[in-house]
Amino acid sequence: MRRRDVWPGSPGRAAFAGCVASILLALAWTWPALGRGQLLYRDFVQVPDPVLGPSVLGAVGQAPRAVPLDAVTALLAPVVPSGVQQQVMLVASLALAGCGLAVLLRRHGAATCVIAAAVAVWSPYAAQRLLVGQPPTLLGWAMVPWLVAAVRLDGSPRRRILAVLVAALPAALTPFGGLLALAVVVVTALTTRHRPGRHRREWLALAGLGAAWCLPWVVAGLRGASAAGETSGARAFAVRADGVQGALDVLGGGGIWAPAAALGSRAHAPALLASAALVIVAALVLAVGGVLAGRADRWVLAVALSLPVVVALTLASGPGLVLWGEAQRVPGVGILRDTHRLLGLMVLATAVLLGLGVAALARRLGPVAAAGAAATVVALAVLGAPDAPARVHAAYRPTSFPAGWSEAVAAVGDRTTLVLPWQPFRRQAWVGDQPFLDPLPLALRGRAIASRNLSVARDGGAVVVGSDDTTAVEAWARGDLEALRSAGVEAVVTWADTPGETPQPPPGARRVDTTGPLRVWLVDDPSTGPPAPGPESAHRGDMSVR
Repeated sequence: MRRRDVWPGSPGRAAFAGCVASILLALAWTWPALGRGQLLYRDFVQVPDPVLGPSVLGAVGQAPRAVPLDAVTALLAPVVPSGVQQQVMLVASLALAGCGLAVLLRRHGAATCVIAAAVAVWSPYAAQRLLVGQPPTLLGWAMVPWLVAAVRLDGSPRRRILAVLVAALPAALTPFGGLLALAVVVVTALTTRHRPGRHRREWLALAGLGAAWCLPWVVAGLRGASAAGETSGARAFAVRADGVQGALDVLGGGGIWAPAAALGSRAHAPALLASAALVIVAALVLAVGGVLAGRADRWVLAVALSLPVVVALTLASGPGLVLWGEAQRVPGVGILRDTHRLLGLMVLATAVLLGLGVAALARRLGPVAAAGAAATVVALAVLGAPDAPARVHAAYRPTSFPAGWSEAVAAVGDRTTLVLPWQPFRRQAWVGDQPFLDPLPLALRGRAIASRNLSVARDGGAVVVGSDDTTAVEAWARGDLEALRSAGVEAVVTWADTPGETPQPPPGARRVDTTGPLRVWLVDDPSTGPPAPGPESAHRGDMSVR
């Protein structure tokens, strides 16, 4: 990707133009999320004062899905508030993708950089990953072009290795991002033409570095449960590709498994055809050739454009889904069970090829024709997800935790705590209508025993992924404090006014006087305490189906 574009302007100015477009689009999508407080939306949650507790470090026997992200957040919180960290990550998960493409394509002119940035940022893929509450996963995707540019950096091996490390750290905040970064670095290193100073030892050093940034979640997984054996995860997190319409949705970067994260526009022909047209035109640009300087670049882009869609559709139903379900028994394979995440590579390849295609058109037909083509590409990108900004605006709003939150957390201290109701998501009036993953474990210094079973609506039913140990819940429900203590529980915290069933506390549990949404009982003292005030039993429905 070294060929110069005939359009005037230095590479620096071209990259700057692409970065400006990317940042403006990212802010257009996310500006309501900026402000005082934390973001509580589905999987993307944080607390005012996160601590380095067992849950944050991935040492509670559950799959390390947020390792080392939660630990990094807790370490930085005294300097950068957790809410600010969330907001920076949210904007960066979009802006860095476009900026990275602009840097990678800077020698092809400003128009190329702007088009590539716009197609990547304004995509069904980016919108649906945000709407499922996974900006950290999207951040790993956003670092892909930066990693390619870092591996191809001119200069000494030490300079390249340092650049790769800097580009990989944001991606390595999550297990999937770390694996994606490792794969991108290895493939790019093996397909980059030989340069002076590049040799096998440098490639091995890059691979070893990639293995090192994956160590935090690998170690956490080996210490606790790795979620191996959850064969239902393959079906729950497969892309939705029902019929021709579903296949077109996946082809355009949609098809998210969570119904609540689906864009309404993707149910209609204009959006589906617009995004599918962009992919088809990108494939034509690749087939015609002449826009890429090297054969290796063509092969890499061809694989990135086609393989993710083929894999996602193959593993969505039939024998492919059955075999993929059995593969989940292998420790670590569960990290790849969300096949929609693979489509991010296709989106990036589409953006690169469309940008290069417009540049080639400018060389052959002149700037007027290229300007028309560029406007058409951007219009199709917007038409592919016209409701994305409004949906993201409604989803991400900063909120302040109510009075009494810190009081309840302090009352629990470093005790092992059972968190009820027994389901992973909460809903509170002070947050809004959207459910959010229970953030309490992030605030506790001790171990939190909480449900992590996920229920995903599929084919008219619900697929449950997970195998929670309900020993402590059952002991609390029948009022057996001795059994509760035998299970290691020293405190019980219940959320008020949230869906789910909370059994009435047994008489021997000692209620701590707190305000706010959390009710605290201490059960670590075997002596009989005063009776707990009032019945707590409530059933408000289940919102765990996503």
